[in-house]
Amino acid sequence: YEELPFVIEIQTNNGHRSSTPYL
Repeated sequence: YEELPFVIEIQTNNGHRSSTPYL
């Protein structure tokens, strides 16, 4: 998961706003 840190945030958000760099 270290290579895909943005994916982890999306899963944890589950409907919440995400502060990911890719957005």
